[in-house]
Amino acid sequence: MNGKAQSERQEEFLRMRIFIPAAISMGALLLLAVMLYFEQIHSGEARQKQISRQSIRQIRIPARRGMIYTSDLLPLTENRPAFELLFYPGEMKKKTRTGSVEHILKCADAISSQAGLRNGLTKKSVETHLALRPGLPIHVLRDLGDETAARVMESARGIPGAEVQPMETRAYPEHALACHLVGWTRPGDPRQAPDRKEYAYYLPDKVGVSGIEKLCDGVDPVTGQPGLRGIPGYSLIQVDRLGFARKSLIERIDPVNGTHVVLTIDSFMQKTAEGLLRGRQGAVVAVDAGNGDILAAASSPGYDLQLFSPRILRADYAKLRDSSDRPLFSRALQGMYPPGSIIKPLFALAYLREGVDPEKEIDCTGSSEIYGIRIRCAAHRRGGHGKLNMHDAIKYSCNVYMIEYARQLGPVPLQKMLDAAGFGRKCGIGLPEAAGIFPSDSLKRRRTRIPWNTYDTALLSIGQGLIAVTPLQAAIYCAALANGGTVFRPNLIERAVDTAGQDLWVRTPVKKGTLPVSPEQLKLITDAMLDVVSSADGSGRNAAVDGMEIRGKTGSAEYRKNGEMRVYAWFISYAKVSGRTIALAIVAEDGESGGKTCAPLAAEFFSAIQGR
Repeated sequence: MNGKAQSERQEEFLRMRIFIPAAISMGALLLLAVMLYFEQIHSGEARQKQISRQSIRQIRIPARRGMIYTSDLLPLTENRPAFELLFYPGEMKKKTRTGSVEHILKCADAISSQAGLRNGLTKKSVETHLALRPGLPIHVLRDLGDETAARVMESARGIPGAEVQPMETRAYPEHALACHLVGWTRPGDPRQAPDRKEYAYYLPDKVGVSGIEKLCDGVDPVTGQPGLRGIPGYSLIQVDRLGFARKSLIERIDPVNGTHVVLTIDSFMQKTAEGLLRGRQGAVVAVDAGNGDILAAASSPGYDLQLFSPRILRADYAKLRDSSDRPLFSRALQGMYPPGSIIKPLFALAYLREGVDPEKEIDCTGSSEIYGIRIRCAAHRRGGHGKLNMHDAIKYSCNVYMIEYARQLGPVPLQKMLDAAGFGRKCGIGLPEAAGIFPSDSLKRRRTRIPWNTYDTALLSIGQGLIAVTPLQAAIYCAALANGGTVFRPNLIERAVDTAGQDLWVRTPVKKGTLPVSPEQLKLITDAMLDVVSSADGSGRNAAVDGMEIRGKTGSAEYRKNGEMRVYAWFISYAKVSGRTIALAIVAEDGESGGKTCAPLAAEFFSAIQGR
C-alpha cells in the first residue's frame, strides 16, 4: 500500500514538472500575443508615423513680408532679391564623419576667401548640423548682393554640393526718411520661436524690432488678419535611411504673404519737415486738424535705416546707441519739453471760462514778483508792455498778464484745461511715446516734499516749472484750436491692404475729448493768434507767408545744460492748405527764441506745401 501511494506521488510530481513549464510557456506566448496585438493594431498608426518621421522632414517656409507706404504710396520698405550659399551634406560626405567636417570647412574657407568674405562656419556648428540635421542644407553665406553672389558662384564652381540660391532681404530705399516711424527688422531666432518643434528645419522670418515694423508685425489678435510678417507655409521632403537627401518634394503649402501698411504720412511734408531740422536737434509734427492724421513727424538727428539691412553691425549699432545726440530717440513722440508760451492760448481759454473779461487791461511793467522772486516778461528791457488786454497779451506773449490771472484763479482752472487738451497722458499713436509731465500738488510733493504754491502756479501759467509736453501732444492741441475744440486721437496708419490690393482695414477718426469753451471764446483766442503772425510787431511775424492766413504762437522755455542756461524754442501754428487745415508744432533744442528760431521754419514749411 505504501509502495502504491509512493508511486502515485511520483507520477503526480512528474506531471507537475511538465505542467508548470508548459503553463509558463503558454503564459509567455499569450503575453507575447497581447503585446504583438497592441504593437501592431493598437499602436500601429503611431509606429507608422514614427517611421514616417524618420524619412520625412517638414521645412518651414517664411512668408514674404508686407510693404510700408506713405499715404501717397511712396514705398518706405522693399523686399530686395538676394542670394545665399548652401552646402548639401549628402553630396559632400567623406568616408568618416571627421573627414566630412574637414571637407565642408575647407570648401567654405576657400569660397569665402576667394569672394572676399568671412566664413561663418565653425567645426562645432558643422558637427552639430551633421548630427541633428544631416538631410538639410547648411547655410554658409547669407544676404549676398548681385556682385557678391556672382563672385561666390564663380568660387563655388566645381564643388559638388555647393549651390547659390535666391532669397529676399528687407531694405529701406528712402534711407533715413521717417526712420523713427518705420523702424527696422532682424532675422528671427529659431531657438526662441514658439513653432520651432514643428519643423525639422526652420527658416526664420524677418521680425519687426521697432516702429511700424514692430507694431504691425504679427497676426492681429482681434481680426486674425496677418500682419507684415504674414503666415508661414511648409514643404515636406523625403530623405534616405541615413537622413541624406538633396531634394525630394512630397508636398508644399505656400505661405500667406504679409499685409501692406499705408501710413497717413505725406512723403513731401515728411521730407520738408526733415529738411527744416537738418543740422538741428528737435522735432516737427504736422497734423490734419480735421481728423487727427499725422502728415509728418520728423525727429532730428535721425539715422539711415539701410544700416539695418540685412542686419546692423555691432559697431554701427553701438555708435548710434552711445551717441550724445541720441539719433535713435524719437523726439517727436518721446521728447518731453516745457512748452513755454505756446500754452498761453489754452490758459487764456481757461481764464475766459472762469469769467475773465477779455477787454480788461493789465499793466505790464516788465516783471512779476512772487515771494520776492521776479519773473521777467519778454519786454522787461524796455519797461514792460504797458497796459494790454487778452488779445494783445497773446499777440505779444506777455508773461505778466498770464501770471496776474493765474494768481487770482489758482492752478485748478489751468489743470482742468490741460486735462481737456490731452496733456499728461499718451496720445495713443501705437508707437512708444511719452505722456509728458502733468502739474499737480501730489507730483510736487513726491519730488520735493513741498506743497504746491503760488510761485508754481505763476510758472505754470507761462509754460514753465512742473510741466512737460511732447511735440505730438502740442500738434494735437494746436489742431483742437484749429478745428473748433475737438481733441483727436492721432492716426499714423491710414489703412491695411492685402496682396490683391483690397482694403482690409481703414482708419476711422477717434474723438478723445473737447475743449470746454464756446465758439466765441475760441474765436477770440485764434484771432489773437492770427495777429501773432500777421501783425508787423507780432511775436511770430517771421512765420508769415504771402497769400496764406497763418495763426500761431511762439514759445521759449529755459533749461540748464552743462551748467549753462539754454532755450527750447517752440512755435505752433495752423493754416488752410489745399482744402484742409494743417496744424504744425516745431521745437528746436538750443534755439534762440520761438519767434527767431522756429517761426521762420514754419514759414518755410507752409511755403513749400502751398499750392501742392
